[in-house]
Amino acid sequence: MQRKGSAVWQGGLKEGKGTISTDSGVLKQTPYSFSTRFENGIGTNPEELIAAAYFQTASAILASADPGNALILVAEGDCVLAQQNIPEALA
Repeated sequence: MQRKGSAVWQGGLKEGKGTISTDSGVLKQTPYSFSTRFENGIGTNPEELIAAAYFQTASAILASADPGNALILVAEGDCVLAQQNIPEALA
């Protein structure tokens, strides 16, 4: 099984912008930029994608603990990745 994602970036660090897409189409030209990564701009960032993927994996691990499906598992939660010590050049 292969999964593929792609990204396009245009411009400089602070004024540039880009989009990310996945083969599944779940993300299709989803915007990202300096402000979505280091501020509260509209779009996505690597931290929220990693956080979501981490929880998805954790919930699958919980489900695997019940191989006979004797329980009905409902896993819901949040995983938070926070940026700390951002270099001054990026602030």
